[in-house]
Amino acid sequence: PLNIAYFRLLKRKYSNVVLALVRNRTNYISKDTFLLAFRAALKQDYAFFDVFTSNNCKKAFKAVGLVPLDA
Repeated sequence: PLNIAYFRLLKRKYSNVVLALVRNRTNYISKDTFLLAFRAALKQDYAFFDVFTSNNCKKAFKAVGLVPLDA
């Protein structure tokens, strides 16, 4: 569920950052470059972790049919 609601968004943002690096003729991503790109992806558009709320997590699980018995 979280890969659909959250990590897909992060993957898309990270892909955009890496694509920008490739356009600037970067053909190798070191560990440092990876961390910088990952950090930039987290900061794009809106703060990634601001949407990582318990309510949104519950909705993500419900969207794929995984609902706790006590819900």
